[in-house]
Amino acid sequence: MDTETLIDRLRTHLLELNLGPGDKIETELELAARFAVSRGAMREAIMHLCHQGLLERIKNRGTFIKKIAPGKLESDIAFCFQLSGFSFEELKETR
Repeated sequence: MDTETLIDRLRTHLLELNLGPGDKIETELELAARFAVSRGAMREAIMHLCHQGLLERIKNRGTFIKKIAPGKLESDIAFCFQLSGFSFEELKETR
C-alpha cells in the first residue's frame, strides 16, 4: 500500500472512531496490524498527519488528536485557495 493510500485510510479510520481534540489514538503497532502494514509505514503516515497539524505526539504518552484553532484553520484554508489561484471573491463565496 502506498503512503497516500495509507494516510487516507488512517484519516477515515480516525473519523469513524468519532475522536475529538485531546483523544488518544491507537499505537503505531496496533494501527500497523489493523492496516497490515509495517510499523515504519504507519509511523510515516502518522508523522504526515502531525506535520499537517492534525495529530500531536507526546513522548512516553502517545499520539493525540490535536486541537486546531479556528483562526489557524481559516488562514490555512485561505492560503491553499490562494496557492490554487482562486480570487478573494471566490474564497468569500466558499465561506
